[in-house]
Amino acid sequence: MFLVIRTRGAPRSVLPAVRTAVQSIDAEQPVYAVSTIEEAFAATQATRRVSLLALVTFSLFALLLAVVGVYGVVAQATSQRTREIGVRMALGAERGQVRRLVVRQAMPPVLAGAVVGVAAALGLGRLLAGLLFGVGGADPLSFAGAVAIMLAAALVAAYVPARRASRLDPVRALRTD
Repeated sequence: MFLVIRTRGAPRSVLPAVRTAVQSIDAEQPVYAVSTIEEAFAATQATRRVSLLALVTFSLFALLLAVVGVYGVVAQATSQRTREIGVRMALGAERGQVRRLVVRQAMPPVLAGAVVGVAAALGLGRLLAGLLFGVGGADPLSFAGAVAIMLAAALVAAYVPARRASRLDPVRALRTD
């Protein structure tokens, strides 16, 4: 049995009077688990907070893995093209052109991954709609934000090997196998 009491003052100040009133009705009835509505609400939200913290932690870890993956793939592809980049630079390509070339060639797979990810999220959004609060399973702002964060992270991950490639010495690049 629950008893809800509205007070004008401090909620805990009426506790002795409530205990006395309950005891006068039924001396065997214990009064326990007394809490304010704010405390009860905070207790119900604790599980959601832990779940949200876990979700944010795993999301950041997934983003970090994606960035490291994009960086690794672009760095490997760029290192395999050392001679080509050396030839381009020997023929007069500027550093900015080389950077743009490497980044531009790294982005199509990232964009394809974003499209597949959005399509999968739209499909799974209906299943997760019950877990979401304040947004729908297909919230365009959430999707745009997620895609923007991923694209920005991919640009940064692709820029580092591109910058390294643009600093190649054409003579050394042409001598490597």
